[in-house]
Amino acid sequence: MQKFTKIEISWIIIELDKAAAELSRLANEPNDRDFSKMYRLRSEQYADISRRLRLALKKGSKRIEIK
Repeated sequence: MQKFTKIEISWIIIELDKAAAELSRLANEPNDRDFSKMYRLRSEQYADISRRLRLALKKGSKRIEIK
């Protein structure tokens, strides 16, 4: 079993938020229209993962299920 501390999960959340913001910025650049939808989708996915991890930390969840 892998174990992560609350601090490590917080770091992951921060990095996911940074990546989501960068992808969102790239999605809005006029010269990357071909990849715009992909960037936007990935940004939304990272933001959702970050939100769920933050919620798990807030609720004090000790278990995170991997599917």
